[in-house]
Amino acid sequence: MEFRADWKDAYDTLLSEREVFVDALVQKLGGVAGAVENLWPELAVDDALFEYLRTPGGRHLLEVPSLEPYLHSAGATRSTQPGLMESYRSLGKLRGLLRTYDAAGTGDERWQVRSELVKEAKLLLGTVTQMSGGASEALLAEVEELIRRSELPRRTVADREGDSELESWRRAAGDTLARVQARLRRLRDSTET
Repeated sequence: MEFRADWKDAYDTLLSEREVFVDALVQKLGGVAGAVENLWPELAVDDALFEYLRTPGGRHLLEVPSLEPYLHSAGATRSTQPGLMESYRSLGKLRGLLRTYDAAGTGDERWQVRSELVKEAKLLLGTVTQMSGGASEALLAEVEELIRRSELPRRTVADREGDSELESWRRAAGDTLARVQARLRRLRDSTET
């Protein structure tokens, strides 16, 4: 997938959210409309990828117990940047937390998810600090900004202003994670051997 320019977005998603993405692909191939689009509305997956996944070789990738050995091998042989694969995993967890946030019903539940997101973002920050180069400095700044905005004190009064703050934070967090994904891709592309 990494070698086809038109599949790069799908590859990024595979790197960051392996299990969820593979499950969505299997569902889509099984006829579940919107299985991929409902989770990643911005992700454009072309029919050629699904055609490939219907072949014996492509189907095999969806049936193995874990793609980890394949992805780790590809990452190790193509990128010289330490921590890149771990960063993609953290990105996937962060995106999953945003989906959990969206599904949460109450403000209290949303504040709890936001707290979990801060913990995961700090793990990503630790991984990103191991990286080198200008692209990683910009990535570091994005992750630090996500943490800073997410650690803002919780409003003590449950009112429209608190709800508005949460919604504003949600939009900003989604935008930041999109930029993190773009920076990870640029970093991966620039450090391929």
